[in-house]
Amino acid sequence: MSSKKEVIFYENIYQVGPETCEYILDKGILRSDNWLDDTSYPKGIKEIKAEKNSLNQFWKRLDEINIWSWKEKYINEQAATCGHSWRLSLVNKHGKSKEIEGYEMYPHNFQKFIDALNQLFQIKIEIEQQENEQ
Repeated sequence: MSSKKEVIFYENIYQVGPETCEYILDKGILRSDNWLDDTSYPKGIKEIKAEKNSLNQFWKRLDEINIWSWKEKYINEQAATCGHSWRLSLVNKHGKSKEIEGYEMYPHNFQKFIDALNQLFQIKIEIEQQENEQ
């Protein structure tokens, strides 16, 4: 069985700046890049070694929360133009993939995804979700 190139890319975009998480397969690292002032983890770039066990646990957790059934877009058309947008690109080692974008709207179990991302990247992204979840 041939393995596909795994992709993990997540980006939050706020009016004050971006926050990203990316698996850099060629270097075997997990890189988070935080340019937000009001976060509970340090500002700047953090790189850690991508451990196979941690990656396997992450993909297992995504299967458990059924991220593969999420819609491609979660857009709140009535939201203010200076809100929170996000995008996500995933490809697991079996080639299963998902591209999702959102603006002030989230899947019902979005926090479980953020928790899995925080655990994998050893950071603390915090998303304030409104009542407009789907």
